Amino acid sequence: MKSLYKYIVCACTVLTVTSCDFLDVVPDNLATEEHVFADRYTAEKYLATCYWGMPKPVGWNENPAVFGALEMIFNPEYSTENGMKLGLGQDNPTSALINYWNNNSDGVRSLYAGIRECNTFMEGIGGVADLEEYEKKRMIAEVKMIKAYMHFYLLSYYGPICPLRESPSVNESTQGVRVYREKVDDCFQYIVDLMDEVIGCEALPLILSNPTTELGRFTMPAAHMLKAKVLLYWASPLFNGNTDYNSFLDHNGEPFFNQSYDATRWQTAQMHAKRQWRYVSRLVCVYIRLLIILQQKNCQMKLCWFRP
Repeated sequence: MKSLYKYIVCACTVLTVTSCDFLDVVPDNLATEEHVFADRYTAEKYLATCYWGMPKPVGWNENPAVFGALEMIFNPEYSTENGMKLGLGQDNPTSALINYWNNNSDGVRSLYAGIRECNTFMEGIGGVADLEEYEKKRMIAEVKMIKAYMHFYLLSYYGPICPLRESPSVNESTQGVRVYREKVDDCFQYIVDLMDEVIGCEALPLILSNPTTELGRFTMPAAHMLKAKVLLYWASPLFNGNTDYNSFLDHNGEPFFNQSYDATRWQTAQMHAKRQWRYVSRLVCVYIRLLIILQQKNCQMKLCWFRP
């Protein structure tokens, strides 16, 4: 009996040591940042992940405007859809049906999670060896635009937000990740600064050279369009001298919304809208030329046209 007991003890010891060694092995399919930015293929997949994190404005459970006024409704059997519940007045401030601030609502993902992915991309893309420098600059510009759009989306939903300029470490303390909401003007300025960096570096293309694989990616006209929209919002009375929110105060006791109307913001928005239109005009000219070239090749016609 004692011999049998010794054999059992020895067997358990061997199994315990073996299992510990086995559990210490990192699974082969576990993604790390080194794997994500190992080559062009994985980097492009991560870029697609950043785009995937953008909100879906046409989804009835993602955009409160779809059913918010009940201009369009579902049949009664779909009354449990979050979009329909919102239109029927079943939303509440403690558990929002469409919540982009955090991820506790069905079908809607936290935009802060998407912004963190953008920060991770910009930190790691420089180490991809088989990407040309101009390709890296273009990808960084795209991700900055995605990041700016996500911040703007949050700002349009919630007013003052907490801009995630850099992602905190995963080992950061609970106290370290608790940040204050910032004033509306500071949030707008951060978003505009991000877009100015993109527009200033001129890394985005005027048109997509390969729409089959690149459709949906940011271009320079799209960047100008988004900036024009942001400036328009910033100039609007909702964010420009909104005294209705004079009692909505930050941690320093100061209003989140500026209380003095600034008419020059409309001039700034108008000036950039004109600049954006110039880019659109250039784009139209490019497409006209392409159509003429195609017509010449297909129909063998000699067309005379003037350069605008």
